[in-house]
Amino acid sequence: WRTTMAINWNTVSTDVGQAVGKVLGGAWGNVSPGASAQIAAIVAVGQSIENNRATMTQSDYNMLKLMQQRALEGVLQSYAAISLVVAEQAAAAAWSVVAAALKTAYPVLGFVP
Repeated sequence: WRTTMAINWNTVSTDVGQAVGKVLGGAWGNVSPGASAQIAAIVAVGQSIENNRATMTQSDYNMLKLMQQRALEGVLQSYAAISLVVAEQAAAAAWSVVAAALKTAYPVLGFVP
């Protein structure tokens, strides 16, 4: 596998936080300290996918994506101001940043939609 560009995971982490913050709006200020560990976990899973891309299957990717989205949803739903729908939207936005980074760096990865 050859990369077309290196993934800057620090930038991805910042972008994930911004994507979640955009969905949550004013609630983000209260939520961000508690959600930061889960956002770091999402980014770490993205790095793991990158490191294991040669052996990653579609079902592996789907499982990791679902686990990370559900974990972030759970953290976000623990805040009274955040509904299930908003938590789901924020988690999807977070994962879309990771998926976009992977797809940009490794366009041939068929398992990243």
